[in-house]
Amino acid sequence: MDDNSDERVIADDYSGRGCYWQSNDAILYSDVNSNTVKMALKTGDKSIAVKGLEPVGMSNDGELLLCADKKYIYSVNTDNYTPDLLKKFNPGINRGFVLSPDKRYLIYSKLRAFELFILAETKDLWLYDLNTNKEKLLIKGASLLSGFWIE
Repeated sequence: MDDNSDERVIADDYSGRGCYWQSNDAILYSDVNSNTVKMALKTGDKSIAVKGLEPVGMSNDGELLLCADKKYIYSVNTDNYTPDLLKKFNPGINRGFVLSPDKRYLIYSKLRAFELFILAETKDLWLYDLNTNKEKLLIKGASLLSGFWIE
């Protein structure tokens, strides 16, 4: 697709959750069946990259994708799209995962409480060390929808 073209590549199966740049030529997104789909931007060609898992984060260099289902988060190398289990999560984890540039840490929000009298969720921001499998509370009462890590 050249810059002068009015053509649009449309992902008619996009779920509205999770969309990440893999490169200047391709994006990864979650389809309506909770699969991670890779779409070539120039041609619109699509293929299921990871079946049954939705993308929830990506490394700054595009080499490592984070995918999740309702209970687990996986790391997925974008060379072969094979998921490796990272961590089991309890329900209430927000989908805003941010991976550090060195791929050692993961920041995410975790549901702490649901306050019925104000109909609001209380979330805390956590840091998870992928090497030691330990998590640490960073900020109480904070939520992460998306973001990026600055070195």
